[in-house]
Amino acid sequence: MDRELVIMANERRDEVWAKRTERTFREWIESNGSDYTIRSLECRRTLCAVEISSTTTGETAKAWSYAFWRKANLLPAFGGRSPKIFGFEKDAEGAKVVVGVYLFQRRP
Repeated sequence: MDRELVIMANERRDEVWAKRTERTFREWIESNGSDYTIRSLECRRTLCAVEISSTTTGETAKAWSYAFWRKANLLPAFGGRSPKIFGFEKDAEGAKVVVGVYLFQRRP
């Protein structure tokens, strides 16, 4: 994923599209009343990267990510070949937390 994040970092930011997409993302998370937390979210001209944590399973998080990108009119970045990173942590109470990093791209 490092190569893909470097490509994104070199993109200029389209303020109108990026702000709208980031807002849509945050509103969607909040409106679903889920236990997802956005740790990091940034959109540029054509790419968005998001890091999300949740106490749901990795498969649930994966299904959720696909539902979101369809709603936000995005595509999986790099023709769907963009790596998605999943990891596991423990919260303060010792519960398992799933962490995912996703890259999306603007529809042409």
